[in-house]
Amino acid sequence: MNDSSIHTGWEICKTLCPKQKCFRVRIYNSGSYKDVLHEHIPKHRLNLDNSISLLKNLLIKHSEWNDSMIINSYLNNRKGNPKVNQIIQTPVEYPEPGVLRRFCSCGNVTVWMDEVFSPEKFRIDS
Repeated sequence: MNDSSIHTGWEICKTLCPKQKCFRVRIYNSGSYKDVLHEHIPKHRLNLDNSISLLKNLLIKHSEWNDSMIINSYLNNRKGNPKVNQIIQTPVEYPEPGVLRRFCSCGNVTVWMDEVFSPEKFRIDS
């Protein structure tokens, strides 16, 4: 497997810089997509835990979740009731060389964050 085969190339932000985190929210409705958020934040202002929490909160804000769904999405995986709502997961992908993406989606809402993790590989052909 060569290095380029792991890059998805999906919705790459053209203005992303190495010292930023790029947050995006997209909503699908009646056959079309609407971008409702595209914002850059300095990397040093958000640690990883807060970045993931922000992704989850953006997803909840733009989804039609009831109170129980929100509460149950924050439970741990221990046995018992109520059951954890594991709808919110934040997998990782690599949209381009040197960039890491964390994303989550539910229903018609997709939320993601891109950040440069390897500046020496980031847009070297640009």
